[in-house]
This record gives sequence, C-alpha cells and structure tokens, in this order.
Amino acid sequence: MTVPEFKAWPSLSRLATETVTITEKVDGTNAIIHVSDEGEVHAGSRNRWLTAEADNFGFYAWVNANRDAVAKLGPGYHYGEWCGPGIQRGYDLPGKRWVSFAHYRKDDLSAMHPDMSTVPVMYHGEWHPMLPEVQIAMLLHFGSIFQPGFARPEGIVIEFHRAKAKFKKLCENDKIPKTQGAWP
Repeated sequence: MTVPEFKAWPSLSRLATETVTITEKVDGTNAIIHVSDEGEVHAGSRNRWLTAEADNFGFYAWVNANRDAVAKLGPGYHYGEWCGPGIQRGYDLPGKRWVSFAHYRKDDLSAMHPDMSTVPVMYHGEWHPMLPEVQIAMLLHFGSIFQPGFARPEGIVIEFHRAKAKFKKLCENDKIPKTQGAWP
C-alpha cells in the first residue's frame, strides 16, 4: 500500500484582526517598469514587454525618454497604472502619469520625476466589514483623491496584509463583470 503525500489544511487568518490598506483604484492601463541590477530599464503592459513598434498609449516612449529618472526606482519589478488623456477616465490630467501600486514606498516618486506618484492611501488599519462601503461613499461624495476635483473616481483596492490578497470594489457597476460592459 502506498501512503499518499500528506497535505495539511492551511491555517486561516482572522478577518476581524486583519490589517488592511485601502487605496484609490486609478483607472488607466496596467504599466510595468523593470529595472535590472545593472540599471537596464524595460517597459511592459499587463501581458507583454513593450517596444517602439508595439507601445501602449505612449508608455514605452515615456519610459525610454525618462530612463535616468525611472532607473531611480531601483532594481526589480515596479507595477503601476499609466493614466491620463486618452486612457480610460483620463482624470482631466494635462499629460500622462505613471502611478505606482507600491503605496508603502517611503521615497517621494514625484521627486524622481514629476509624472510619477503612488496610489493614494485612503485607510490603513484593522479590518471592519463597513470599510469598503464607507470608502466608496467618500469617493462618490468628495471625488478622486488621486486627482482632486475629478468627480468620477473608479473605486478602491483593499489589500489584506496577512492573507496577501487584494480585492477591488468599483464606484459604478461593481456587480457587473468587466466582460459584460461594467466599465463606462
């Protein structure tokens, strides 16, 4: 008789004491910057590396034009959103911007380049089931934190630290899948 490999049931995190960070979900196009240990810089979208011939709303061109500033992000993969005129909501921005998802960074990205920032943190602390509704209500009432004065923010991202999981909640059409035209 062969004894199967033992696979234990994973421990469960306690939701009531879970620490969460809620950020504004910026509406643009997914944009990756990779900086190698040698300082080589690459630009990517959600599913591919970009080239001059196959750019994504000018992100490749912007990264290449700003290599020195972008390299200051340091070695590694840097995930964010490329947003501005002609991309999703546009936010009434005068030009395009790269917004890092790394809200925990201690350095000021705008000091590296004026068109770089991090997603705005709306809340950091202990989880409460009412938090998503409260944060969405704040966005609907006050508008975008990322771009003050912009009245149609997309939504929020809720990051559960211990569980290492992220969820989004949209201000509009949250119950309709993206494939069914949830995005205006």
